[in-house]
Amino acid sequence: MLLAVAVVLAISGASAVATTSPHPFQTGFLDDATFGGSSASLGFQRAAEAGATIERLGIDWGAVASNASPPADPTNPDDPSYSWAAFDAEVDAAVAAGQAPIANIVGAPAWALTSPAGGMPATVPDPTQFADFAHAAALRYDGSHGHPRIVYWEIFNEPNLGLFLEPQFLNGEPYAAEWYRNLVNQSAVAIKSVHADNFVIAGSTAPFYDQTASTVAVNPAWGPLGFMRGVLCLTPQLTSTSPGCTVEFDAWSHHPYTEGGPTHTASLPDDVELGDLPRMKQVLDAAWALGHIVTNGPAPELWVTEFSWNANPPDPGGVPVSLLERWIPEAMYEMWSSGVTVLTWYELVDTSAPYQTGLYTSTTALADNQPKPILQAFQFPFVAYRSDGGIFFWGRTPAGRRATVAVEQQSGSGWTSLGTLQTDQYGIFQGRFATTSRLPVRARTTDLDETSVAFSLRTVPDRFFPSFGLDQFEPSRTYASRPAIPPRWRP
Repeated sequence: MLLAVAVVLAISGASAVATTSPHPFQTGFLDDATFGGSSASLGFQRAAEAGATIERLGIDWGAVASNASPPADPTNPDDPSYSWAAFDAEVDAAVAAGQAPIANIVGAPAWALTSPAGGMPATVPDPTQFADFAHAAALRYDGSHGHPRIVYWEIFNEPNLGLFLEPQFLNGEPYAAEWYRNLVNQSAVAIKSVHADNFVIAGSTAPFYDQTASTVAVNPAWGPLGFMRGVLCLTPQLTSTSPGCTVEFDAWSHHPYTEGGPTHTASLPDDVELGDLPRMKQVLDAAWALGHIVTNGPAPELWVTEFSWNANPPDPGGVPVSLLERWIPEAMYEMWSSGVTVLTWYELVDTSAPYQTGLYTSTTALADNQPKPILQAFQFPFVAYRSDGGIFFWGRTPAGRRATVAVEQQSGSGWTSLGTLQTDQYGIFQGRFATTSRLPVRARTTDLDETSVAFSLRTVPDRFFPSFGLDQFEPSRTYASRPAIPPRWRP
């Protein structure tokens, strides 16, 4: 990989920051209730207004193929046993709003489930039948059969958890990881046989160790990195377990929910919360260097297809909205600096407790265009930290549009410009300005009339907030003794 200087050319006063090659950072949402219901068109419109360009849509194999027996021609989307109408409407509404759909194939009809071990629940779909359905779906949405083209295809959801795939181990050996490797490879061939440039997303891993009893009996600390290494044929030392092993995909996705702030790291070595993403990227890079990954692009990407915090209000145990206005931009910066190229936030609109993570509290608020204050932080993320007699800053314009950006600092009752600069081709800007003031800083596009939330230069310590307000997932709480964790910016 060639190193490049990020395109942050100063018009007045900023210095460019050396970084790895510029990369995009698209944002979107996962919200089955809003996008799959009567509010779909409005939901996608509001998502676009929030700076989104890509949306994760669940396509339930079991719902599309709900008959009691398999289709006569499972690779043919026109087989009469398939029912696509609900997903058609969702895809049409997304594309009409200028959003690129990610089709996340989940679920399975009863006739496709198998039980690989005596006494285990039948939760393991047959990989060949899954790939046949993936082929039919890719054909339906190939852009030439009266439906929009879908380029992005995500394979399964959180396969490292017994909740979705049991058993994780068979006869004491990893089973789910090997099954998933087979599933991804067969599905990638099926999807790319329709369009060679279709983009396959693997992983979709959950952040915490699997608490399923059958998994705990074998490995009580079975986390997403262990599963990932199993899929990619790597040892804990990131050497090859099988030199001939290959897995075909274009991005690995993860759900780095955290029980603390944006830089919080997991207690267990194979768990991956938000602050652990560089370790996941290290595993991905090691597999790529060993030739274990086959991809269309120059290298496999790292995606985050599910992430959020509960907000207070409405959840009294959630993260205060005033703190989320800081943590959301910091989370986006942590992801981007870890190499993440896509984030889909869960959700756009709050559902009933415990899922109160949206940018709107209800469909009524969505219709009235009354978002939570955190929408601005999501739409125009911007962070700034004290550094070398001034500040280091990073941001992304809404929807990643090119723009001229002014970085301003609070001064009395107004704002004083520290300087202006141009974004790169992805709407990303970063750099440094000299300032002795410790007052908050913000970014403003001079040509698009958009402003970020003001960002305080004061350090905020890590704090415990259970995911979705539920019981904690980490085995121990160490928050009270943890100091503030510095941001991952590069000098």
